[in-house]
Amino acid sequence: MAQSGDHVYHACSNLEKGCECQNQPLLEGELPDFSHYAQQQPHWQEESNRPTIKKILVACGKGLVLGLAVSGLVHSFRFFRRHTHPHFRPPFPPAEGFGGPKEPPYLQCVHSHNRTDYTDQPTWSTEPYGAGTSFSLPVDADSLYLLSRGINQIGNLKITQSDKESDMVDVDVRVAYKFEDALHLASVCLSGGAENEYGVSILTPPHRRHWSGKELLHFDVELTLPAAKEGSSLSIKNLRTHLPTYSQNIADLSETVSFGRVSLASVDGQITVDSVTAGMGSFVTSNGAISGHFEGESLRLATVNGNIDATVTLLNREERTHPSQLTMHTTNGHVASEVALITDDASAGGNFDVRAFSTNGFVDLAFTESPVGSVLKAEAATTNGEVKVAVPSTYEGGYSGTALVGRVFVMEQDSVEDPEGKGRHREIIKNRVGNRVDGTVYWVESDGSHAENESLVRASTTISSVKLVI
Repeated sequence: MAQSGDHVYHACSNLEKGCECQNQPLLEGELPDFSHYAQQQPHWQEESNRPTIKKILVACGKGLVLGLAVSGLVHSFRFFRRHTHPHFRPPFPPAEGFGGPKEPPYLQCVHSHNRTDYTDQPTWSTEPYGAGTSFSLPVDADSLYLLSRGINQIGNLKITQSDKESDMVDVDVRVAYKFEDALHLASVCLSGGAENEYGVSILTPPHRRHWSGKELLHFDVELTLPAAKEGSSLSIKNLRTHLPTYSQNIADLSETVSFGRVSLASVDGQITVDSVTAGMGSFVTSNGAISGHFEGESLRLATVNGNIDATVTLLNREERTHPSQLTMHTTNGHVASEVALITDDASAGGNFDVRAFSTNGFVDLAFTESPVGSVLKAEAATTNGEVKVAVPSTYEGGYSGTALVGRVFVMEQDSVEDPEGKGRHREIIKNRVGNRVDGTVYWVESDGSHAENESLVRASTTISSVKLVI
Protein backbone atom coordinates (compact mmCIF):
# COMPACT_ATOMS: atom_id res chain seq x y z
CA MET A 1 0.00 0.00 0.00
CA ALA A 2 1.49 3.31 -1.10
CA GLN A 3 0.28 6.69 0.07
CA SER A 4 0.72 10.15 -1.42
CA GLY A 5 -0.84 13.15 0.26
CA ASP A 6 -4.48 12.48 1.00
CA HIS A 7 -4.75 9.74 -1.62
CA VAL A 8 -4.26 6.04 -1.10
CA TYR A 9 -3.23 4.13 -4.19
CA HIS A 10 -4.11 0.49 -3.90
CA ALA A 11 -4.22 -2.77 -5.78
CA CYS A 12 -7.20 -4.86 -4.87
CA SER A 13 -7.72 -8.38 -6.15
CA ASN A 14 -11.10 -9.05 -7.67
CA LEU A 15 -10.37 -12.35 -9.41
CA GLU A 16 -13.32 -14.61 -9.63
CA LYS A 17 -12.89 -18.37 -10.06
CA GLY A 18 -15.13 -21.20 -9.03
CA CYS A 19 -12.97 -24.23 -9.77
CA GLU A 20 -12.02 -26.72 -7.12
CA CYS A 21 -8.41 -25.60 -6.97
CA GLN A 22 -9.17 -21.96 -6.12
CA ASN A 23 -7.33 -22.20 -2.79
CA GLN A 24 -4.41 -24.18 -4.14
CA PRO A 25 -1.22 -22.84 -5.71
CA LEU A 26 -1.45 -22.86 -9.48
CA LEU A 27 1.89 -24.66 -9.82
CA GLU A 28 2.33 -27.63 -7.51
CA GLY A 29 6.02 -27.97 -8.20
CA GLU A 30 6.04 -31.70 -9.06
CA LEU A 31 9.09 -32.63 -11.06
CA PRO A 32 8.76 -34.80 -14.17
CA ASP A 33 9.61 -38.46 -13.70
CA PHE A 34 12.61 -39.29 -15.87
CA SER A 35 13.11 -42.81 -14.47
CA HIS A 36 11.81 -44.39 -17.65
CA TYR A 37 14.87 -43.12 -19.48
CA ALA A 38 17.09 -45.37 -17.39
CA GLN A 39 15.14 -48.42 -18.59
CA GLN A 40 15.43 -47.54 -22.26
CA GLN A 41 18.54 -49.29 -23.57
CA PRO A 42 19.41 -49.01 -27.26
CA HIS A 43 18.91 -52.20 -29.24
CA TRP A 44 21.74 -52.63 -31.70
CA GLN A 45 21.81 -55.56 -34.14
CA GLU A 46 25.50 -56.11 -34.78
CA GLU A 47 27.52 -58.91 -36.35
CA SER A 48 28.85 -61.39 -33.79
CA ASN A 49 32.41 -60.72 -34.90
CA ARG A 50 32.17 -56.98 -33.99
CA PRO A 51 31.89 -57.05 -30.16
CA THR A 52 34.07 -53.96 -29.66
CA ILE A 53 31.90 -51.70 -31.83
CA LYS A 54 28.78 -53.01 -30.14
CA LYS A 55 30.11 -52.15 -26.69
CA ILE A 56 31.08 -48.66 -27.83
CA LEU A 57 27.64 -47.95 -29.30
CA VAL A 58 25.84 -49.24 -26.21
CA ALA A 59 28.01 -47.06 -23.97
CA CYS A 60 27.30 -44.00 -26.12
CA GLY A 61 23.57 -44.69 -25.95
CA LYS A 62 23.64 -44.92 -22.17
CA GLY A 63 25.57 -41.67 -21.95
CA LEU A 64 23.07 -39.89 -24.19
CA VAL A 65 20.08 -41.06 -22.14
CA LEU A 66 21.79 -40.08 -18.89
CA GLY A 67 22.58 -36.62 -20.28
CA LEU A 68 18.97 -36.06 -21.32
CA ALA A 69 17.71 -37.09 -17.89
CA VAL A 70 20.10 -34.80 -16.03
CA SER A 71 19.32 -31.89 -18.36
CA GLY A 72 15.59 -32.38 -17.86
CA LEU A 73 15.91 -32.51 -14.08
CA VAL A 74 18.00 -29.34 -13.99
CA HIS A 75 15.53 -27.51 -16.26
CA SER A 76 12.55 -28.62 -14.15
CA PHE A 77 14.28 -27.57 -10.92
CA ARG A 78 15.03 -24.12 -12.31
CA PHE A 79 11.45 -23.72 -13.53
CA PHE A 80 10.05 -24.81 -10.16
CA ARG A 81 12.38 -22.56 -8.17
CA ARG A 82 11.80 -19.53 -10.37
CA HIS A 83 8.02 -19.64 -10.70
CA THR A 84 7.18 -20.57 -7.12
CA HIS A 85 9.41 -17.96 -5.50
CA PRO A 86 7.16 -15.63 -3.45
CA HIS A 87 8.71 -12.48 -4.92
CA PHE A 88 8.80 -13.63 -8.52
CA ARG A 89 8.36 -10.90 -11.14
CA PRO A 90 9.20 -11.81 -14.74
CA PRO A 91 11.91 -9.73 -16.37
CA PHE A 92 11.00 -7.58 -19.36
CA PRO A 93 12.68 -5.30 -21.90
CA PRO A 94 12.16 -1.53 -21.92
CA ALA A 95 9.22 -0.30 -23.97
CA GLU A 96 10.61 1.28 -27.12
CA GLY A 97 9.22 4.70 -27.87
CA PHE A 98 7.28 4.95 -24.63
CA GLY A 99 7.61 8.28 -22.88
CA GLY A 100 7.19 6.88 -19.39
CA PRO A 101 9.88 5.61 -17.04
CA LYS A 102 11.81 2.67 -18.49
CA GLU A 103 11.98 1.03 -15.06
CA PRO A 104 9.11 2.57 -13.09
CA PRO A 105 9.02 2.02 -9.33
CA TYR A 106 6.42 -0.58 -8.41
CA LEU A 107 4.16 0.35 -5.52
CA GLN A 108 2.25 -2.91 -5.40
CA CYS A 109 1.99 -5.97 -7.63
CA VAL A 110 -0.58 -8.72 -8.02
CA HIS A 111 0.78 -12.21 -8.80
CA SER A 112 -0.85 -15.57 -9.27
CA HIS A 113 0.12 -16.65 -5.75
CA ASN A 114 -1.81 -13.79 -4.13
CA ARG A 115 -4.69 -16.24 -3.57
CA THR A 116 -7.34 -14.02 -5.12
CA ASP A 117 -10.72 -15.22 -6.34
CA TYR A 118 -11.11 -16.76 -9.79
CA THR A 119 -13.92 -17.59 -12.16
CA ASP A 120 -14.83 -20.30 -14.64
CA GLN A 121 -15.97 -19.41 -18.16
CA PRO A 122 -15.28 -15.64 -18.15
CA THR A 123 -17.88 -13.63 -20.04
CA TRP A 124 -15.28 -11.45 -21.80
CA SER A 125 -13.44 -14.35 -23.46
CA THR A 126 -13.85 -17.87 -24.78
CA GLU A 127 -11.07 -19.16 -22.53
CA PRO A 128 -12.15 -21.49 -19.70
CA TYR A 129 -10.63 -19.52 -16.79
CA GLY A 130 -10.47 -15.89 -15.80
CA ALA A 131 -9.11 -13.57 -13.14
CA GLY A 132 -9.10 -9.85 -12.41
CA THR A 133 -7.78 -7.07 -10.25
CA SER A 134 -8.36 -3.33 -9.80
CA PHE A 135 -6.27 -0.22 -9.22
CA SER A 136 -6.95 3.45 -8.47
CA LEU A 137 -4.86 6.34 -9.82
CA PRO A 138 -5.05 10.05 -8.87
CA VAL A 139 -6.97 12.04 -11.45
CA ASP A 140 -4.76 15.11 -10.88
CA ALA A 141 -1.50 13.26 -11.63
CA ASP A 142 0.90 14.95 -14.00
CA SER A 143 0.89 11.78 -16.08
CA LEU A 144 -1.18 8.59 -16.22
CA TYR A 145 -0.04 5.59 -18.21
CA LEU A 146 -0.79 1.99 -19.12
CA LEU A 147 2.11 -0.23 -20.11
CA SER A 148 2.58 -3.83 -21.21
CA ARG A 149 5.91 -5.59 -21.52
CA GLY A 150 6.71 -9.13 -22.54
CA ILE A 151 5.25 -11.87 -24.71
CA ASN A 152 2.33 -14.30 -24.59
CA GLN A 153 -0.23 -11.55 -24.05
CA ILE A 154 -2.90 -9.98 -26.22
CA GLY A 155 -5.84 -7.85 -25.25
CA ASN A 156 -7.97 -4.78 -25.60
CA LEU A 157 -8.23 -1.46 -23.78
CA LYS A 158 -11.31 0.69 -23.32
CA ILE A 159 -11.07 4.28 -22.07
CA THR A 160 -14.45 5.37 -20.74
CA GLN A 161 -15.99 7.84 -18.30
CA SER A 162 -18.17 7.27 -15.27
CA ASP A 163 -21.24 9.31 -14.39
CA LYS A 164 -19.98 9.71 -10.80
CA GLU A 165 -17.60 12.38 -9.55
CA SER A 166 -14.34 11.23 -7.96
CA ASP A 167 -10.72 12.22 -7.48
CA MET A 168 -9.53 8.81 -8.68
CA VAL A 169 -9.23 7.03 -12.03
CA ASP A 170 -10.21 3.36 -11.93
CA VAL A 171 -8.26 0.72 -13.85
CA ASP A 172 -9.81 -2.75 -14.04
CA VAL A 173 -7.63 -5.55 -15.42
CA ARG A 174 -9.12 -8.93 -16.28
CA VAL A 175 -7.28 -11.87 -17.80
CA ALA A 176 -8.53 -15.07 -19.42
CA TYR A 177 -6.39 -18.16 -19.89
CA LYS A 178 -6.52 -21.83 -20.89
CA PHE A 179 -4.12 -23.31 -18.36
CA GLU A 180 -3.48 -22.24 -14.78
CA ASP A 181 0.29 -22.46 -15.16
CA ALA A 182 0.14 -19.52 -17.59
CA LEU A 183 -0.97 -17.19 -14.82
CA HIS A 184 2.36 -17.71 -13.04
CA LEU A 185 4.08 -15.90 -15.92
CA ALA A 186 2.24 -12.60 -15.42
CA SER A 187 2.27 -9.77 -12.91
CA VAL A 188 0.09 -6.67 -12.86
CA CYS A 189 1.59 -3.77 -10.96
CA LEU A 190 0.67 -0.31 -9.75
CA SER A 191 3.71 1.80 -10.62
CA GLY A 192 5.03 5.35 -10.51
CA GLY A 193 4.80 8.02 -7.88
CA ALA A 194 8.31 9.49 -8.15
CA GLU A 195 7.37 12.46 -10.37
CA ASN A 196 3.62 12.47 -9.82
CA GLU A 197 3.30 9.85 -12.56
CA TYR A 198 1.09 6.85 -11.93
CA GLY A 199 0.22 3.88 -14.08
CA VAL A 200 -0.49 0.19 -14.39
CA SER A 201 2.07 -2.21 -15.88
CA ILE A 202 1.22 -5.67 -17.22
CA LEU A 203 4.38 -7.78 -17.17
CA THR A 204 5.18 -11.14 -18.76
CA PRO A 205 8.53 -12.79 -19.63
CA PRO A 206 10.48 -11.18 -22.49
CA HIS A 207 11.40 -14.36 -24.36
CA ARG A 208 9.57 -17.44 -25.57
CA ARG A 209 11.38 -20.70 -24.98
CA HIS A 210 8.78 -23.14 -26.26
CA TRP A 211 5.56 -22.06 -27.93
CA SER A 212 2.53 -24.29 -27.46
CA GLY A 213 -0.29 -21.76 -27.05
CA LYS A 214 -0.80 -22.79 -23.44
CA GLU A 215 0.89 -19.65 -22.11
CA LEU A 216 -1.23 -17.13 -24.03
CA LEU A 217 -3.06 -14.63 -21.83
CA HIS A 218 -6.03 -12.54 -22.99
CA PHE A 219 -6.26 -9.25 -21.10
CA ASP A 220 -9.28 -6.98 -20.95
CA VAL A 221 -8.43 -3.54 -19.53
CA GLU A 222 -10.82 -0.69 -18.80
CA LEU A 223 -9.66 2.74 -17.68
CA THR A 224 -12.61 4.69 -16.28
CA LEU A 225 -12.32 8.45 -15.84
CA PRO A 226 -14.53 10.12 -13.24
CA ALA A 227 -17.27 12.55 -14.13
CA ALA A 228 -16.40 16.23 -14.05
CA LYS A 229 -17.99 18.68 -11.69
CA GLU A 230 -21.29 20.00 -12.92
CA GLY A 231 -20.94 22.62 -15.63
CA SER A 232 -17.32 21.81 -16.51
CA SER A 233 -15.29 19.26 -18.41
CA LEU A 234 -12.78 16.92 -16.82
CA SER A 235 -9.16 17.95 -17.35
CA ILE A 236 -6.50 15.23 -17.71
CA LYS A 237 -2.95 16.51 -18.01
CA ASN A 238 -1.37 13.55 -19.79
CA LEU A 239 -2.48 10.02 -20.67
CA ARG A 240 -0.13 7.59 -22.40
CA THR A 241 -0.39 3.94 -23.39
CA HIS A 242 2.14 1.49 -24.78
CA LEU A 243 0.24 -1.75 -25.36
CA PRO A 244 1.63 -3.96 -28.16
CA THR A 245 -0.85 -6.61 -29.41
CA TYR A 246 -3.73 -4.70 -27.81
CA SER A 247 -6.62 -3.05 -29.60
CA GLN A 248 -7.48 0.30 -28.04
CA ASN A 249 -10.71 2.29 -27.95
CA ILE A 250 -11.61 5.73 -26.62
CA ALA A 251 -15.29 6.33 -25.95
CA ASP A 252 -17.17 9.49 -26.94
CA LEU A 253 -15.30 11.88 -24.63
CA SER A 254 -14.72 15.03 -26.69
CA GLU A 255 -17.52 17.00 -24.98
CA THR A 256 -16.77 15.95 -21.39
CA VAL A 257 -13.00 15.36 -21.15
CA SER A 258 -10.10 17.58 -22.22
CA PHE A 259 -6.64 16.04 -22.45
CA GLY A 260 -3.56 18.21 -22.35
CA ARG A 261 -1.73 15.35 -24.06
CA VAL A 262 -2.89 11.90 -25.09
CA SER A 263 -0.74 9.22 -26.70
CA LEU A 264 -1.90 5.74 -27.70
CA ALA A 265 0.66 3.26 -29.07
CA SER A 266 0.22 -0.34 -30.17
CA VAL A 267 1.60 -3.04 -32.45
CA ASP A 268 -0.66 -5.57 -34.17
CA GLY A 269 -3.69 -3.76 -32.82
CA GLN A 270 -6.23 -1.27 -34.12
CA ILE A 271 -7.00 2.10 -32.56
CA THR A 272 -10.59 3.35 -32.64
CA VAL A 273 -11.72 6.68 -31.22
CA ASP A 274 -15.37 7.60 -30.86
CA SER A 275 -14.26 11.16 -30.13
CA VAL A 276 -11.39 12.81 -28.25
CA THR A 277 -10.17 16.34 -27.56
CA ALA A 278 -6.52 17.03 -26.77
CA GLY A 279 -3.98 19.81 -27.02
CA MET A 280 -1.55 17.27 -28.44
CA GLY A 281 -2.55 13.80 -29.62
CA SER A 282 -0.54 10.88 -30.98
CA PHE A 283 -2.08 7.63 -32.22
CA VAL A 284 0.44 5.13 -33.56
CA THR A 285 0.20 1.43 -34.41
CA SER A 286 1.22 -1.14 -37.02
CA ASN A 287 -0.70 -3.97 -38.65
CA GLY A 288 -3.85 -2.23 -37.54
CA ALA A 289 -6.22 0.51 -38.63
CA ILE A 290 -6.82 3.92 -37.06
CA SER A 291 -10.29 5.42 -37.16
CA GLY A 292 -12.46 7.94 -35.38
CA HIS A 293 -13.01 11.61 -34.61
CA PHE A 294 -10.07 13.66 -33.36
CA GLU A 295 -9.96 17.25 -32.09
CA GLY A 296 -6.80 19.10 -31.16
CA GLU A 297 -4.05 21.58 -31.92
CA SER A 298 -1.35 19.05 -32.83
CA LEU A 299 -2.37 15.59 -34.02
CA ARG A 300 -0.46 12.62 -35.41
CA LEU A 301 -2.02 9.45 -36.82
CA ALA A 302 0.42 6.83 -38.13
CA THR A 303 0.25 3.14 -38.99
CA VAL A 304 1.80 0.48 -41.20
CA ASN A 305 -0.31 -2.09 -43.03
CA GLY A 306 -3.51 -0.37 -42.01
CA ASN A 307 -6.02 2.23 -43.13
CA ILE A 308 -6.64 5.65 -41.62
CA ASP A 309 -10.26 6.83 -41.61
CA ALA A 310 -10.63 10.04 -39.65
CA THR A 311 -12.71 13.13 -39.16
CA VAL A 312 -10.61 15.88 -37.64
CA THR A 313 -11.19 19.28 -36.09
CA LEU A 314 -7.89 21.17 -36.05
CA LEU A 315 -7.84 24.17 -33.72
CA ASN A 316 -5.50 27.15 -33.96
CA ARG A 317 -5.46 29.45 -30.96
CA GLU A 318 -4.79 33.16 -31.27
CA GLU A 319 -1.80 33.03 -28.90
CA ARG A 320 -0.21 30.15 -30.80
CA THR A 321 2.98 31.33 -32.52
CA HIS A 322 3.28 28.41 -34.95
CA PRO A 323 0.83 26.48 -37.14
CA SER A 324 -1.51 23.86 -35.78
CA GLN A 325 -0.40 20.55 -37.27
CA LEU A 326 -2.09 17.39 -38.49
CA THR A 327 -0.10 14.46 -39.86
CA MET A 328 -1.64 11.25 -41.22
CA HIS A 329 0.73 8.59 -42.53
CA THR A 330 0.30 4.97 -43.54
CA THR A 331 1.99 2.29 -45.62
CA ASN A 332 -0.01 -0.33 -47.52
CA GLY A 333 -3.26 1.37 -46.65
CA HIS A 334 -5.41 4.35 -47.52
CA VAL A 335 -6.02 7.71 -45.89
CA ALA A 336 -9.61 8.95 -45.97
CA SER A 337 -10.20 12.13 -44.00
CA GLU A 338 -12.44 15.14 -43.51
CA VAL A 339 -10.76 18.08 -41.81
CA ALA A 340 -12.35 21.19 -40.31
CA LEU A 341 -10.01 24.10 -39.60
CA ILE A 342 -11.17 26.40 -36.80
CA THR A 343 -9.85 29.15 -34.51
CA ASP A 344 -10.76 30.31 -31.02
CA ASP A 345 -11.13 33.87 -32.34
CA ALA A 346 -13.59 34.49 -35.17
CA SER A 347 -11.62 37.53 -36.33
CA ALA A 348 -8.34 35.59 -36.66
CA GLY A 349 -7.64 33.61 -39.82
CA GLY A 350 -5.42 31.01 -38.21
CA ASN A 351 -2.37 29.10 -39.41
CA PHE A 352 -2.51 25.39 -40.32
CA ASP A 353 -0.17 22.67 -41.57
CA VAL A 354 -1.79 19.42 -42.80
CA ARG A 355 -0.04 16.41 -44.34
CA ALA A 356 -1.47 13.09 -45.55
CA PHE A 357 0.79 10.38 -46.97
CA SER A 358 0.40 6.79 -48.09
CA THR A 359 2.20 4.06 -49.96
CA ASN A 360 0.16 1.59 -52.02
CA GLY A 361 -3.12 3.26 -51.12
CA PHE A 362 -5.31 6.20 -52.07
CA VAL A 363 -5.37 9.52 -50.22
CA ASP A 364 -8.58 11.51 -49.86
CA LEU A 365 -8.13 14.81 -48.01
CA ALA A 366 -11.26 16.95 -47.83
CA PHE A 367 -11.25 20.29 -46.00
CA THR A 368 -14.82 20.91 -44.93
CA GLU A 369 -14.27 24.41 -43.52
CA SER A 370 -11.57 26.98 -42.85
CA PRO A 371 -11.62 30.54 -41.51
CA VAL A 372 -11.56 33.50 -43.89
CA GLY A 373 -8.00 34.73 -44.30
CA SER A 374 -6.44 31.56 -42.88
CA VAL A 375 -3.07 30.30 -44.06
CA LEU A 376 -3.06 26.61 -45.01
CA LYS A 377 -0.05 24.58 -46.08
CA ALA A 378 -1.30 21.14 -47.12
CA GLU A 379 0.33 18.19 -48.85
CA ALA A 380 -1.20 14.88 -49.94
CA ALA A 381 0.94 12.23 -51.63
CA THR A 382 1.00 8.52 -52.37
CA THR A 383 2.39 5.88 -54.68
CA ASN A 384 0.19 3.44 -56.60
CA GLY A 385 -3.00 5.22 -55.67
CA GLU A 386 -5.27 8.15 -56.43
CA VAL A 387 -4.95 11.45 -54.60
CA LYS A 388 -7.92 13.75 -54.11
CA VAL A 389 -7.85 17.08 -52.28
CA ALA A 390 -10.85 19.36 -51.82
CA VAL A 391 -10.71 22.87 -50.33
CA PRO A 392 -13.62 25.04 -49.11
CA SER A 393 -14.76 28.27 -50.74
CA THR A 394 -12.83 30.31 -48.18
CA TYR A 395 -9.52 28.99 -49.51
CA GLU A 396 -7.28 31.50 -51.28
CA GLY A 397 -3.77 30.66 -52.44
CA GLY A 398 -1.81 28.36 -54.69
CA TYR A 399 -2.28 24.73 -55.67
CA SER A 400 -0.21 22.10 -57.45
CA GLY A 401 -0.96 18.62 -58.79
CA THR A 402 1.58 16.12 -60.16
CA ALA A 403 1.18 12.57 -61.51
CA LEU A 404 4.19 10.67 -62.78
CA VAL A 405 2.05 8.19 -64.71
CA GLY A 406 -1.50 9.51 -64.83
CA ARG A 407 -3.53 12.69 -65.23
CA VAL A 408 -4.19 15.73 -63.07
CA PHE A 409 -7.76 17.03 -62.91
CA VAL A 410 -8.75 20.45 -61.55
CA MET A 411 -12.47 20.60 -60.80
CA GLU A 412 -14.28 23.83 -59.94
CA GLN A 413 -17.05 23.85 -57.35
CA ASP A 414 -20.52 24.79 -58.55
CA SER A 415 -22.42 27.88 -57.34
CA VAL A 416 -19.80 29.10 -54.89
CA GLU A 417 -20.93 32.14 -52.89
CA ASP A 418 -18.67 34.81 -51.45
CA PRO A 419 -18.00 33.64 -47.86
CA GLU A 420 -17.73 37.28 -46.73
CA GLY A 421 -20.94 38.34 -48.47
CA LYS A 422 -19.30 41.17 -50.42
CA GLY A 423 -20.49 40.10 -53.84
CA ARG A 424 -16.98 39.19 -55.00
CA HIS A 425 -16.36 36.68 -57.77
CA ARG A 426 -13.92 33.78 -57.66
CA GLU A 427 -10.96 33.57 -60.02
CA ILE A 428 -9.17 30.27 -60.73
CA ILE A 429 -5.95 30.32 -62.76
CA LYS A 430 -4.55 27.07 -64.20
CA ASN A 431 -1.20 26.35 -65.85
CA ARG A 432 -0.69 22.84 -67.24
CA VAL A 433 2.67 21.43 -68.31
CA GLY A 434 2.58 17.72 -69.12
CA ASN A 435 1.40 15.77 -66.08
CA ARG A 436 1.64 18.78 -63.78
CA VAL A 437 -0.84 21.56 -63.08
CA ASP A 438 -0.09 24.69 -61.06
CA GLY A 439 -2.40 27.55 -60.30
CA THR A 440 -3.93 30.03 -57.90
CA VAL A 441 -7.40 30.83 -56.65
CA TYR A 442 -8.66 34.04 -55.03
CA TRP A 443 -11.67 36.27 -54.55
CA VAL A 444 -11.73 39.44 -56.69
CA GLU A 445 -13.07 42.72 -55.33
CA SER A 446 -15.35 44.97 -57.38
CA ASP A 447 -12.35 47.16 -58.25
CA GLY A 448 -10.40 44.15 -59.58
CA SER A 449 -8.04 43.83 -56.62
CA HIS A 450 -7.53 40.72 -54.53
CA ALA A 451 -5.72 39.80 -51.34
CA GLU A 452 -2.42 37.97 -51.37
CA ASN A 453 -2.28 34.70 -49.46
CA GLU A 454 0.59 32.35 -48.62
CA SER A 455 -1.57 29.22 -48.63
CA LEU A 456 -0.43 26.30 -50.82
CA VAL A 457 -2.01 22.90 -51.46
CA ARG A 458 0.06 20.20 -53.16
CA ALA A 459 -1.07 16.76 -54.35
CA SER A 460 1.05 14.10 -56.05
CA THR A 461 1.14 10.42 -56.98
CA THR A 462 3.27 8.10 -59.06
CA ILE A 463 0.86 5.71 -60.76
CA SER A 464 -2.72 7.02 -60.78
CA SER A 465 -4.61 10.29 -61.05
CA VAL A 466 -4.71 13.51 -59.03
CA LYS A 467 -7.96 15.36 -58.45
CA LEU A 468 -8.07 18.89 -57.05
CA VAL A 469 -11.49 20.26 -56.13
CA ILE A 470 -11.19 24.05 -55.92
